[in-house]
Amino acid sequence: MTFSHAVMPTPAQVDTFRRSFTGEVLTPDAAGYDDARRVWNAKFDRRPAMVVRPSNIDDVVAAVRFGRERDLEIAVRGGGHSAVGHSTTDGGLVIDLGRMDAVSVDPTRRLARTGGGALLGKLDIAAQEHGLV
Repeated sequence: MTFSHAVMPTPAQVDTFRRSFTGEVLTPDAAGYDDARRVWNAKFDRRPAMVVRPSNIDDVVAAVRFGRERDLEIAVRGGGHSAVGHSTTDGGLVIDLGRMDAVSVDPTRRLARTGGGALLGKLDIAAQEHGLV
């Protein structure tokens, strides 16, 4: 599904965006796009206009702004395991947080902090180091 008012980004707009984005920007013509667009549930074989892989919060903000300015549907992918397909879109923008997967554990406070792309396995390993699993 795409938004009816979406304004697909032009190649020039994508190039300008790339220059201000420290992560990876993949369009349908890019090597790796097909792998980047795939999600765990193969039932959702969607083709976003762009898949971006931010390196930091500033990249996330830039991606959301870019998508909103063009009225693109935005899907945020943490681990890509949405059983109902929320982590992808047709014709929109996928913000793949997979590179933002840092995990820190404060054993005294019994508190863990994770990046949006951290998977449970990484959290388990970090917590196990402190005997918290």
